[in-house]
Amino acid sequence: MNNSAESIWKEYQKGIDYKSTILLFDNVEMNRNFYLGKQWEGVNAPNIEKPVINIQKKYVDYATSMIISDDIAVSCDVDDSIEQTTRDALNYITSSLINQVFEQTKFKKKTRKFIKDAAVTGDGFFYWYFDPNKNKKGKYKGGIALEHIESTNICFGNPAEIDVDRQPYILVITKLPTDEVKELAKSYGVAEENLNQIKKDGLDYNQVQSSARSIVDYTTVITKFFKKDGTVWCIKSVQDIVIKDEWDTKTQLYPIAHMPWIQVENSYHGTSPLTETRQNQIMI
Repeated sequence: MNNSAESIWKEYQKGIDYKSTILLFDNVEMNRNFYLGKQWEGVNAPNIEKPVINIQKKYVDYATSMIISDDIAVSCDVDDSIEQTTRDALNYITSSLINQVFEQTKFKKKTRKFIKDAAVTGDGFFYWYFDPNKNKKGKYKGGIALEHIESTNICFGNPAEIDVDRQPYILVITKLPTDEVKELAKSYGVAEENLNQIKKDGLDYNQVQSSARSIVDYTTVITKFFKKDGTVWCIKSVQDIVIKDEWDTKTQLYPIAHMPWIQVENSYHGTSPLTETRQNQIMI
């Protein structure tokens, strides 16, 4: 697999092109506006009243509340071949550690946003990773971290495959101030003379939703996950330079969780119920 900065950037542009083809950016922006009651956005009618009877928000709030009304719990069970006393101890330890991760990552709170975003945009994405900056005062440095990712900021290598772990690669997109990216690259060991290759974005952001066009003064950082020799590897790059060489995460599964609200055949992106009912809202 070619993991040069140029190759990864082309994969990113390919992912953006696919999202544009299925009108993802337009639908995400319109659905969010309609959910927030901005149903007259872009309408040139200054001399008429603009009433809002937001049926779509009520639907999303009701549907998501039905899902998140029950608390989240985890039950672990160790192999039956292990002696019962040892099994009970291992079950207790494992369950306690998982609940500790839930607490530290604010998993339950973020799950509510995850589900609501899936209802509004069509997809919910979670990104699990190890953060070395957590637990700096403890004996064991670092800890598990969790981020909710917008559907516009993740690209699957095979857009027709919904199964996360059957993907040839996954790109996680982050927009950061250029100076911050340079500091990050320095911490990864990029030589001082190569930092000038890190530049502001040069993408044509006409293909992205208007709410994202203010990010053109930032630099796009691409975190690419791919599988090699049975494990998941990772590499970080910007448009012209790799800022962190590929490394083995020593895990077998991609650190991405994905839930489409309504699954669409031959596409990893789902669809939102708001997309099909927008015309009803407009008619009202």
